[in-house]
Amino acid sequence: MVQKKIRWNCTGFLRLGLAVETIEHGGLKLRNINIAHVIEGSKFNSFHLSVLLWCIFLILFDGFDLVVYGAVIPSLVEEWGTAPSVLGLIGSLTLVGGLIGSLLCGILADKVGRKKVIISCVVVLAHLRY
Repeated sequence: MVQKKIRWNCTGFLRLGLAVETIEHGGLKLRNINIAHVIEGSKFNSFHLSVLLWCIFLILFDGFDLVVYGAVIPSLVEEWGTAPSVLGLIGSLTLVGGLIGSLLCGILADKVGRKKVIISCVVVLAHLRY
């Protein structure tokens, strides 16, 4: 039989006085948090502003390399004597490489941890640069 109790004034981030259901089932106590109440009861603070600004920053600079590459293609055609179709292929392959890298590194980060994967990617890219 499943018993439900409603507790008020919970610890942690639920100090807002929001309801948390404690469900006892088979000797286990499980907490069920109503996230809608948590979001409605929370206030916009400096942490939220920081996350918002970082997201805007990352979105702005995410495609910057391809925008710059697209702007210098005419100069590269003239300087290197390369066909524009080859340079277009290089630009397209950067997106394919990003897709493959994000899939592989995302799966690896779930298994070994994000910090280790980010540090190893920075080290590998630093060594490949020179």
